[in-house]
Amino acid sequence: MIVDEFVNSRSKEIKEIEKSIETKKKQSLIWQRLPHYKRRRNRNYDKRHTKKVKPRKKDRHVLRTHTYFAKRFFMLKLKDKLSIPLNRRVKSDKFIYKFSLRLLVFDESFRGVFEYKRDEQTIEENSDLIVVGDKIISIGKQLNKELIDSKLCSFVLYGKDIDLNILKEDYYIKIIELNSLLEKYKIICYRNRAMKILNTLISNKYTALSLNELHRLSLENNIMTIYDNVQSDIYKQISLSQNDILIDKLNKTPKGKQSKTTILNLNEIYKDKEVSYFVFKVDKGTVSSYTNILAVNNIHIGHVIRSSFKFSSGSVYGLGVTDCNIEVNEILKFKNKQNHFYSGKIIKIF
Repeated sequence: MIVDEFVNSRSKEIKEIEKSIETKKKQSLIWQRLPHYKRRRNRNYDKRHTKKVKPRKKDRHVLRTHTYFAKRFFMLKLKDKLSIPLNRRVKSDKFIYKFSLRLLVFDESFRGVFEYKRDEQTIEENSDLIVVGDKIISIGKQLNKELIDSKLCSFVLYGKDIDLNILKEDYYIKIIELNSLLEKYKIICYRNRAMKILNTLISNKYTALSLNELHRLSLENNIMTIYDNVQSDIYKQISLSQNDILIDKLNKTPKGKQSKTTILNLNEIYKDKEVSYFVFKVDKGTVSSYTNILAVNNIHIGHVIRSSFKFSSGSVYGLGVTDCNIEVNEILKFKNKQNHFYSGKIIKIF
C-alpha cells in the first residue's frame, strides 16, 4: 500500500523520465550542435551577424607570381602596389653561391612587358625589341605606338644544359636565346600562364632568384645588370624604396643609438651625365653602398653602387660609378661611415 502511494505521487516525474528516454533527439545548446571545427568563433556562423565583406580581387598583384615569392622572400614594395622579391628568408648569403652552378630562374615581369603592333621603323630604331609575328614586345620601355597588351610576363633562365622541352608550347609566346655570360634564355608569356611556367621550372630542379641573389651572381662573375644602371628608371624605383626603409628604421631608433648612415640618390647625382661603371676590389676591410670613392690625390671621383664578400676569391668586391676618366688597376680609396679609409683597385671597366 505504501509503495502504490509512492508511485502515484511520483507518476508525473516517472512519465517525464520515460518520455526523455524514448525521444532520440537530444536537447542541447546552439554551440553544442555545431561541428567541432566551427565551435570557435561560432558567432561568425550566425547569419544575423555576418558582415558584408568585399571579396579581394584574384589578380590584384602586378607580379603574377607574388604569392609564391611572398612566402619565401622578403618583398620590397615599389610604386603602384608592385612588390618584388628582394632577399631570400635565409640567413646565409652563401646559399645562392652554392646554387650558382645549377639551373636558376628570375621573374623580371615587374619591369613591364608591353606588346605593340609591328612597325619596321620602330624595329630599326630599337634593337632590343622582340619580334613575334606581326607584333613587337618591349621589356621595361614604353613606346609611342598602338598598345595591344601590357599584361605580359618575362622569365630569365640561368645555368647550363637547359632543357626547354619541359615547357608546353601553349605556355609561352616566345623563347629568346641570349648572348650573355649568365643569362641564357628569356621566356615571354601571358599572365595566366606565368605561374604554370614557374611551377614547371621549379618541379624540374630550377631555383627562383631574388634581386639581391642576382646581384650576388653578377658579383661572382664581375658583370653588371640593368638594375645597376643608376640612370635607369627601375634603379630609381628600387633605390628610393630601399632608402625609405632605411629612413624609417633610422627614425625608430633612439637618437643615442643611431649610427652614421649615408643615404644618397645616385639617380639624381648622375642624371644627364656620362658615367662609367667599374668593378673594384678592396684590399682590406669592407665598404657599403653610397660610399665615396676617392683617387690617390684624395679627389672625389664616384660612389659605390653595391659591394659584398666574393666567395670565389675570398675578398670584398663591388661595383662603382663615376663621371671621371679611369683606368684598369688604378688605385682607389674608400671612405666608410667611421671616416676610415680603405684602399683598393679597379679590376674591370664597362
